Amino acid sequence: MSNDATRVRGLILEACGPALADFGIDATNAPGDLDLRGSGMVDSLGFVEIIVQLEEQLGIEIDLEEMDPEQITVLDPLAAHVAAQANGSAAA
Repeated sequence: MSNDATRVRGLILEACGPALADFGIDATNAPGDLDLRGSGMVDSLGFVEIIVQLEEQLGIEIDLEEMDPEQITVLDPLAAHVAAQANGSAAA
């Protein structure tokens, strides 16, 4: 995982806030295949709030259209996709 993706991963986990503790997950060793919605950690509105927060923090508009629908709410694929967009690259 690139440094940028690692940074975005940290921002996502930070945005999840107390839900991490509620699920007994330490942000430093959260699994990359953690499905934020599928696990119940965030609901649909919570996911949208995370995306909006990332857009504000990174100064970009995040486009999830090209992402595999099965991966949109999975931690590491989402972080890589957002980091690629923040760098102006093609979607990861």
